[in-house]
Amino acid sequence: MADLEQIKRSAPSTLTGGDELYEAKVNRDGELSIRDTHDNGGLDAILALTTAPKLGVTNIDGVTPKPNRKYFVMEATSSNVVWGFSATTQSFDLFKSQIIMVPVGPDTEIWFKMKSGTGNVSVGEIS
Repeated sequence: MADLEQIKRSAPSTLTGGDELYEAKVNRDGELSIRDTHDNGGLDAILALTTAPKLGVTNIDGVTPKPNRKYFVMEATSSNVVWGFSATTQSFDLFKSQIIMVPVGPDTEIWFKMKSGTGNVSVGEIS
């Protein structure tokens, strides 16, 4: 029969903060994991791009990220899209139909532009 104290120690712990609920578990190797329920949903938008840098957000004002944002999703719907973490550098290629999901906070900035011409990128924010 299992030791009652061992069973109590192995039970998941629930952590709460704001409007979100987390369940924390520790496996027998001592690794901690949590499951974020993403109760606040997500938003997505298609951004029209030129060779001028554009901030990646889904809010219609073009500057406000989703509050409590946890992930940012991007997919180039055109060729020649580049992205980066500031308005002055977009160093990473985003190939057409490539989808990338990045864990971020609400203060992380992701900027896009075209190497040449015009195009589009689909973006999403999950909180």
